[in-house]
Amino acid sequence: MKNSSLIRLCESNSQTKNERRYHWLQKTATLLILVFFNFSLVMAQDLTVKGTITDASDGLSIPGASVIVKGTTNGTVTDLNGNYSLKVASGDLLVFSYVGMKSQEIVASSAIINVVLATDQTNIDEVVVVGYGVQKKSVVTAAISSVKGDVLVQTASTGTISTALQGQTSGVTVLPTSGAPGAPTKIRIRGAGSNGNSNPLYIVDGLKVSTIDDIDPNDIESMEVLKDGASAAIYGTEGANGVILITTKVGFKGESRVNYSFKYGIQNMSSNAELMNAQQYTQFMTEAGETVANTEGYDTDWLDAISQSAPMQQHSLSFAGGTDKTSYYLSGSYLTQDGAIGGSNANFERFTFRINTKSQVKSWLSVGNNINYSHSTRQALPEDDEYRSIVNSALLMDPFTPVLEKGLTPAIQTNIANGKTVLQNANGQYYGLNRVVTGETANPVAFLENTHNSIETDRLT
Repeated sequence: MKNSSLIRLCESNSQTKNERRYHWLQKTATLLILVFFNFSLVMAQDLTVKGTITDASDGLSIPGASVIVKGTTNGTVTDLNGNYSLKVASGDLLVFSYVGMKSQEIVASSAIINVVLATDQTNIDEVVVVGYGVQKKSVVTAAISSVKGDVLVQTASTGTISTALQGQTSGVTVLPTSGAPGAPTKIRIRGAGSNGNSNPLYIVDGLKVSTIDDIDPNDIESMEVLKDGASAAIYGTEGANGVILITTKVGFKGESRVNYSFKYGIQNMSSNAELMNAQQYTQFMTEAGETVANTEGYDTDWLDAISQSAPMQQHSLSFAGGTDKTSYYLSGSYLTQDGAIGGSNANFERFTFRINTKSQVKSWLSVGNNINYSHSTRQALPEDDEYRSIVNSALLMDPFTPVLEKGLTPAIQTNIANGKTVLQNANGQYYGLNRVVTGETANPVAFLENTHNSIETDRLT
């Protein structure tokens, strides 16, 4: 009986030791978990990160650069000196970014993080400079249109920028004053204005100019069209009819490059009005109650007599290059174009010369120039005249009259006898005198070959 009680006592003592050991292990594990949790809290505590963001190209600080914890709204921007300060959690991923530069992602592991951002050339097309700052192009697409210089060169069939702009952007209308080579054009942005002048404001490399047709399209890097009041607000009332901003090409660091382009084309009237021939004209006059007779047998198509195939050619040569401190762009061009009506008597000829240079004298000082010179000569024919225009005379002239007389006709002899001068061409042939039509209408070919209105223009910008 005593042995049995002893056995039960030993068993009870053994269970007590096991329970104590279990409780000790449980407390130890709980303590370790609390220590680890407290260590994790210490590791995840707030960290104030400071530093400066600079530009890789010139080493200057970047104000307005963005610093943000990736995936959150916790962020800040740099001050005027490019400095920033941001409270983050140790181990957070920081994103450093600025418009037109490559973003960087750095883990927050120290209190001082200085960042150098490099220019992102691939994103430059997404930024549009407007007024005092920059905007994403997607934000201002409705108000601003951009046309690259390469597009203008391909579409400049007449060698002028204004005609090349036609059809390249919505809301812009290009209206030629006539079809003559070198004739001025009217550009209207979203219709006509109400301030007495509907012409847009032209800004070339930051300088206001009166026309853009003296610039070789090959010299243009890009063109922006500001269409509404908001985008053109910085220019005041002068920008009320829209603003056309042109940036010309500049040099670059590296080996010099030579570029030559040549363009040749032939222009014709798109369609001729179908004039009455001699037989149809006789019938028409008879039905009108007039008696006419084509006794000499002439049948002249006057539109065919004044129109012809007109050649056009353009040559452009440029040199560009530079060093670490200096860049240059030098170009020259020559354009000549005959008229589809009038041929060489309506010729337009233009020479242009441009030089753009820039030198970085100090980190805070750059010196350069943008110079453009053009010389043009235009042979102007009578246009837009109710009676004396060449096309109007060709439409009204009767087909019974020849372009040139075959000899000294009785009508010519009578005029000479009365002391009148009868026009002759360079070969001494007399121009045809009206057989039926009278008044202000006269031989349009005589108009063409005896009009000598030469307009010479020199512009230096």
